[in-house]
Amino acid sequence: MKLGILAALAALLAVSGIAGGVALAAGTSPTASCTPSPTVQDVTGGSRITVVCTVPKPAPVTTTVTVPGPTVTMTATPTPSSQPTTTAPTTTPSATPSTSAPAPATTPPTNAPVTGFPNASTTGVPAGTVLRKVPSEVSSGIGWTWDVNAGMVRADDGAVLDALDIAGGIEVYGTNVTISRVRAVVKGNWWVIGVRGGTATVKDSTLSGNGSRVEVGIKDVCGCSDITVLRNDIADWTSGIQMSRGLVDGNYVHDPKLATGDHINGFTDNGGRKDGTLTISNNTFLNTIDQTDAISLFQDFGTIQNVTVDHNLLAGGSYCLYAGGGDKGKSSNVVIRNNQFSTRYRADCGVFGPVAAYDGGVGDVWSNNTWADGPKAGQPVTP
Repeated sequence: MKLGILAALAALLAVSGIAGGVALAAGTSPTASCTPSPTVQDVTGGSRITVVCTVPKPAPVTTTVTVPGPTVTMTATPTPSSQPTTTAPTTTPSATPSTSAPAPATTPPTNAPVTGFPNASTTGVPAGTVLRKVPSEVSSGIGWTWDVNAGMVRADDGAVLDALDIAGGIEVYGTNVTISRVRAVVKGNWWVIGVRGGTATVKDSTLSGNGSRVEVGIKDVCGCSDITVLRNDIADWTSGIQMSRGLVDGNYVHDPKLATGDHINGFTDNGGRKDGTLTISNNTFLNTIDQTDAISLFQDFGTIQNVTVDHNLLAGGSYCLYAGGGDKGKSSNVVIRNNQFSTRYRADCGVFGPVAAYDGGVGDVWSNNTWADGPKAGQPVTP
């Protein structure tokens, strides 16, 4: 086999003018007769050689020709016929064969989903909770009663509303009121829960318009209440939460609805409160509509004071965050830190950017606020 291939190659090399330094390598195989084809082609400075070999039993044969110039590699692959054909592929024009392995394909980096913030599975009425319908199954309880004329629950001092499915809203007139594991639905120009002074806690509840617009999810009606809002799922709002004092932690506020003339706020503080503090922490505020904000600290009734916005996920609006500045004067003690700004709706979080109206007043802090995703994920967001 070696002698037959050597003879054929020698004849072809002589015809093509390739000279010097020819080395052939082949494995052992049955005796074969090989005949070169009558044509020799010069391709990109190299040689294309066709050799026809007849072997008794087809078997793969690889023959490498090393020359000072281009590299020629011939691979014989037998076919089911009695006369397999061996054809050398077109040679490369490189004078020095490369022995390095090809570089592995690279995949553009992608951003992992944003984790560690509230969503539908971690907020609202816990799965498996058995709810009693108000008013068809129950119409009163500790400190509360169903108001037939108003079509809502009235809650007075010390009221406890737990594990209820309410076909209407809740008006809180007393203090020390607890609302937990409640599903409540209100539609139109009203709010699901309104607090009219005193203190109230709303937790582990699902508040919505049931797919229709509701003006506000939770509202401090008088601007004089102190409300604790924990782990609620709030949807279908024009304003998700509107209050100026208390704690808002672990809530999922999403999927607003727009009517003509509305301003869309995931959370809003209208300013003017000088007593107490407001902390907005560990929440998800998603505004799918291209106007106003995910969180706003506005000066409608006065300057913004003593507010902390810490570790929230924000997306959407004109700006994702309005940070307390305005024409009533400088804000003070406004701490905005550890928040993540998402590009899921807009490349700059909001239509016009991530943040507006940060005025850096006395005691104000802007720290460790970053992009949650997108091409700048992990990079700082600056006011």
